[in-house]
Amino acid sequence: VVPTGDTFANPIVLGALVSGTPITSAGDNLAANCWHNDYTSSSTPGNSLAKAGKDVFYQFEVTDVCNTLNIGTCVSSFDTYLQLLDSTGTRITGDDFGCPGENLNDGSLIIISNLAPGIYYAVVEGYYADTEGTFTLSLDYTSTPTVTYYADADGDGYGDATGNPVELCAPATGFVTNNL
Repeated sequence: VVPTGDTFANPIVLGALVSGTPITSAGDNLAANCWHNDYTSSSTPGNSLAKAGKDVFYQFEVTDVCNTLNIGTCVSSFDTYLQLLDSTGTRITGDDFGCPGENLNDGSLIIISNLAPGIYYAVVEGYYADTEGTFTLSLDYTSTPTVTYYADADGDGYGDATGNPVELCAPATGFVTNNL
């Protein structure tokens, strides 16, 4: 029996992330539990940076524009590699050894900001073909509201009355928060 999470098409669904509400999911990639290496350099989806170990696919949703996501396997009994994919399976980033502390050689940690709202996938992999064991996948998500900014073309510190406002996550050069 192929377990849920063994493929991109059949992931473990974690749902929409809520700011300030961490998600954890205990899992394993043990061959005895029928896990396979389905994320490879020649699979679809796949990437040349895929690792040789068995993998577990998770799906989650980002709903806010201004966000920071920490996703990791800092509690792990084996050398993990963590991949972050977009909704089409295209690799966004990955990590090995990103966790601080004593589990430095096993855990992986990705910290990324301002992901566009949408569906994403985390793939927990064994780094080598024979690396398997147990892990806890953790997702810590925070979001903040966008701020309305106005272009300040003349540099006087006031937004241009004729300009269209824009919603941004952080200040940008040439924009101010007032339109006086």
